[in-house]
Amino acid sequence: MNPGPSRPQRRKLTPQRFTPTGGAYSHGLSVEVGCGAVIFTTGQLAIDPESRVVGLGDAASQVRYVIENIEQILSEDDAGLADIVTAQMFLLDMRDYESVIDVFNEYFTASRPPLGVVGVTGLARDGCVVELEAVAFRSSINAQGS
Repeated sequence: MNPGPSRPQRRKLTPQRFTPTGGAYSHGLSVEVGCGAVIFTTGQLAIDPESRVVGLGDAASQVRYVIENIEQILSEDDAGLADIVTAQMFLLDMRDYESVIDVFNEYFTASRPPLGVVGVTGLARDGCVVELEAVAFRSSINAQGS
């Protein structure tokens, strides 16, 4: 009996300073696919390791914090912000669009990944006004120096 194709190797990504998710999910997941890995991040909120909201009500401060969190998650699998292939942002108030895009542009001037921005009526934590999730691809070819 042929067992069929093997299941891709998966690895949970949780930087040391991050608090546990509190649910049946992880901050990031790396899935090996052929010549590299696809890395998924869960939606990141501006919550510090002591579970306090960072930049209470300030969308620009919060998006900066979550981008840096995503960078830490990706670094757990030897990837970085330049490896992001798409991102999705959720805003509590679409009037914050320009300020969060200005911050996003600071981090992604060269790679310019596709970004969806969605207005929402609520996020998982009071005081959080922006959430960001991303998908990245880390090439194993580049990692091997080929």
